[in-house]
Amino acid sequence: MLVTKRLILRKVEIEDAADIYEYACLDSVSKYTQEKKHENIEDSIDSIINFHFKYKERNAFSTYALELKSTGKMIGLIALHTCLSNNCFEIGFECNPKYHNQGYMQEALSKFMEYYENQVNCVVAKVLQNNNISLHLLKKLKFIEIGKNKEEIILERRFYEKI
Repeated sequence: MLVTKRLILRKVEIEDAADIYEYACLDSVSKYTQEKKHENIEDSIDSIINFHFKYKERNAFSTYALELKSTGKMIGLIALHTCLSNNCFEIGFECNPKYHNQGYMQEALSKFMEYYENQVNCVVAKVLQNNNISLHLLKKLKFIEIGKNKEEIILERRFYEKI
């Protein structure tokens, strides 16, 4: 568990399905994620069981839920979800739009990156070119652009090579 001023970052649980569904059912969210739009709460449960709980099969790390300290509400997710190579992982994150523009994701990602900087060599983010909010946030967090294709901009944050 990781703690910030306003958030608790903890492993995602089945009980988070309703909070995930609340935003994963929105077109405005699904268009920016690698997951399809959740049509019902069962889709959210399936995502937790068949993706978030299976991180070891991908040689990855647990998915963290972002929980508000003030209410206990789960408002988003962060994961180093795929091992790319040489201790370098792809990051994914999502947040309920009700909590956008309040600094929650920056607060969470800052703590998350601080925690993992001694465990991984680098973190890569693949962001859709029209996702200006995520691009801006990642650049604030010292990610640099390393490539792009027709759909995505690829950013990376390097730490150091482990001996």
